[in-house]
Amino acid sequence: MKKEQEEIGNAFLSNLNQLYLSVLIQVYQDGVRNINVMFIFRHVTLPVVTCLLLAVSFPYVVAAGVVPIFVRSPDTSLFCLRRIYPFLLAMFILIVGFIFQGRQFRLLYERIRNDKYLVGQKLVNYEHRKTQSQGCCCCN
Repeated sequence: MKKEQEEIGNAFLSNLNQLYLSVLIQVYQDGVRNINVMFIFRHVTLPVVTCLLLAVSFPYVVAAGVVPIFVRSPDTSLFCLRRIYPFLLAMFILIVGFIFQGRQFRLLYERIRNDKYLVGQKLVNYEHRKTQSQGCCCCN
């Protein structure tokens, strides 16, 4: 049970920024008895809340402040204001999906390469790039 918790914790922490990782390790090592509330507030809570507030307010500022400068129609301006959050959510999901699929493709490529060409610790009969140049045939 403890090993599963460590694996889940490692998977979660491996994706975090090194700064947040060191802060969370510091909080974990301090424990419940020696909790430093100001440290947690300054280094954990404040950056997360700031990021979330910017994620919520920036699209509204663009839709309500910048779009009316370029678009004269109030209907189009209202349309942009109403559709900015669903559009950004869809873009976020697409970007995260592409990143996830790219990582999965790279892992699949490495697994296929290792299954086919890896013997022990050495790659055999594996040429990633062609050794001969693809120049014109009259230069030979």
